[in-house]
Amino acid sequence: MDKRLLLLIGLLMVAGCQSNVQGKATVVNNAAFMSQTQLPSTICTGTQTQVYVTMINTGTTTWNASAGYKLGSQNPGDNTNWGTGRVPVSGNVKPSAYQNLAYFQFNIRAQAKPGTYNYQWKMLREGVEWFGASSPNQVVVVKDCTTPSSSPACTDSDGGREYRVTGRTCFQGNCQTDYCLSTSQLIEFFCTTNAAGAPTRNTEVYSCGAGNMCINGTCLR
Repeated sequence: MDKRLLLLIGLLMVAGCQSNVQGKATVVNNAAFMSQTQLPSTICTGTQTQVYVTMINTGTTTWNASAGYKLGSQNPGDNTNWGTGRVPVSGNVKPSAYQNLAYFQFNIRAQAKPGTYNYQWKMLREGVEWFGASSPNQVVVVKDCTTPSSSPACTDSDGGREYRVTGRTCFQGNCQTDYCLSTSQLIEFFCTTNAAGAPTRNTEVYSCGAGNMCINGTCLR
């Protein structure tokens, strides 16, 4: 066979192999941290609190619960110091603009044993890998608050129905943080009194209004 013909065949085979390699999309799990609930530096033992964590899908895969994508505790990895170690992704979180945010809302409970505990989270695909950036670590002191004090039965860090501040309302040892029900609606917790005049906590679904957006538990323009 002519040498020039053999050379041409060889070049065509190499080009075909390169085309096949380039045609295969690279599958990458990756995540960036966006926001999370800021816990107080000190919490009473057994206190239950509703929290949120928001992560960004910066990889090339779609996250969903059926594929094993979850938010997992860190420092140390997979600990259950806050009552849960893994939280499944809700819906489909795609690697594209406006669809790449993973919102996690769940309850945590402080340890019954006083001490100092880390609070940190990271994405994982169960049985495959941990990936992406972790949320900033928070160091929280859990203390025994059974000693009687003069603290009121209900406290609200934002002073009431304050829709432009993310408040944290505590009532009888149970704390709840304002959060976004959607991009336009806010769940606002606040202290009030019942029919007998005793302190209690209530909830309001507040619409942020035209030109405003609910972000991280507050209505912003």
